[in-house]
Amino acid sequence: MTKGEVEALAKDVLEKIFRNNERKGLMAVYLWGSIITPEFDPENSDVDAVGILSDEAIFAEFNEMRNWLPSIEPGLKRLQINFFYLSELIGGPVRSNLARLASPEQAVFDFPYWKHVCGKKIASSDLPKVTAKQALKDQVGLTKMRMGWVKDGAYGDMGLEYFCKSLVWLCYNIHKLSSPPERFSWKSLDSETTDETKGMVEVLLDLKSKHWAKETIREQLPWLERTAKTLIAKYS
Repeated sequence: MTKGEVEALAKDVLEKIFRNNERKGLMAVYLWGSIITPEFDPENSDVDAVGILSDEAIFAEFNEMRNWLPSIEPGLKRLQINFFYLSELIGGPVRSNLARLASPEQAVFDFPYWKHVCGKKIASSDLPKVTAKQALKDQVGLTKMRMGWVKDGAYGDMGLEYFCKSLVWLCYNIHKLSSPPERFSWKSLDSETTDETKGMVEVLLDLKSKHWAKETIREQLPWLERTAKTLIAKYS
């Protein structure tokens, strides 16, 4: 399938999910990540979606959807969805597994570039204003948390990938201190590297090209952790 066909099929599935769950507190569904960029690979890229919940929604019920969603449509085996509460984005307590996707301030910082699929269309003006410096500080905290996940074995092998993707956003946020805001892309991540992020970005690009193979991540893990600690110490 082409990128357009994958996106159209994903929207159809997500719109059905929205209609079936709107009364349970599902407020809106968005696409984000590579599916909304020219870099999307129909064969290998994940199709990432976000469901935004009202405070009345029961998170555990929605989170179960992650287990069966990839099997609902044969052409969308890489369809993934994360859920979090709108209130989490406006300063309320974190009640979902938002950290699996992003930190609250990082999500708000990136929100203007998400693609609305269905439900309530939330305006950026409805959310707090987050500066690049604030988003970076929040991302530093999330990266430290995910480093702990690797040490404790949380999420198993997926914890390794979550950690690597947190490093991607850490570098992205460092770049945004001196580069204009824009939709995330691997091309811009590479072109905006600084002296301190260049090595990290090169390794992450290599890991991405190998589809985040867990054994390859483990080989690079000591270096990734040392370099991450250096960046965290500087930007904490």
